[in-house]
Amino acid sequence: MTVKGTSIDTYAPSGNTATTRTFTGQAEVNGVSGYSFTVTATDNGEPESGNDYFSITLTGPGFNYQSGNLLGGGNIELHR
Repeated sequence: MTVKGTSIDTYAPSGNTATTRTFTGQAEVNGVSGYSFTVTATDNGEPESGNDYFSITLTGPGFNYQSGNLLGGGNIELHR
């Protein structure tokens, strides 16, 4: 599955922490438009690997996909 975000409609802090952001928008899945996404990213500080969290939900005509987990590598850094 190939997902391409085509717009970002909202971006805001979420939950009870300043280290989590949720953003939503429109997307194409495998080159087909008509889908929407919600992404949540959490910066849980250092060390980088294994602390930060990323999740994505995709919805569209007859389609619903959700996945999320701690990052196996890399580092989420959220900015205002």
